[in-house]
Amino acid sequence: MPLIEAVGWAGSALLVISLLQGGMMRLRILNLIASVILIGYNALVETWPMAAVNAAVAIIDIFYIVKIAKTDRRRRADHAEVSTG
Repeated sequence: MPLIEAVGWAGSALLVISLLQGGMMRLRILNLIASVILIGYNALVETWPMAAVNAAVAIIDIFYIVKIAKTDRRRRADHAEVSTG
């Protein structure tokens, strides 16, 4: 199997694995990594519609990773305030 094809299969496998995760942050991070791999693969094989879809998915994942991280930080801060107060 050519290396480029192996990269495409690896990205696809990681995408499927990401969807099996229980936690949203882990799902988003793995999905982002898979999307970046697939953007590269689709660009190399010149499948531009799929590259665009994966770019959109990556942007969505980044948005939610930031949102989840902010929410988690806020919860930890609120918990620390309650614990010390």
